[in-house]
Amino acid sequence: MIIVTAYGNVENAVKAIQTGAKHFIEKPFDVDEMRALVVQTLQRDTDDRKQALKVYEHIITRARIALKERRLDGALEHAKTALTVVSDRPEAFNIMGIVHQLRRRVTEAQRLYRSALALDDSYEPARRNLENISGYPKLLGKYETGE
Repeated sequence: MIIVTAYGNVENAVKAIQTGAKHFIEKPFDVDEMRALVVQTLQRDTDDRKQALKVYEHIITRARIALKERRLDGALEHAKTALTVVSDRPEAFNIMGIVHQLRRRVTEAQRLYRSALALDDSYEPARRNLENISGYPKLLGKYETGE
């Protein structure tokens, strides 16, 4: 976010930055300066997103390992942590769904699989898990982690 204001003072600038602004500029402003700020902000956001995705993938890998080892509390905690890093990917919701499925919390598992699909309706592990859980309790232990 770039804040453009006619009331440029230190107090307003501090408030803007605290609420998430990347830049704070006063009117009148130079159009070329604004273009440069927009490009800089978009590039920084892209770099931040790439870094966040790397961290997210690392945490998801740890969650999958914990799940394979049947350390359900650990898998759940890793998945929750992953959501604090990147909240718009389906893998963490799918893993949390698996944990709840294995704990026989079918309604919660279904909700989490649906949450994963709401983020990415082509995410097949969550789709298959949601379909499989309909065979409860026969297929309770069958799930896909998305590897």
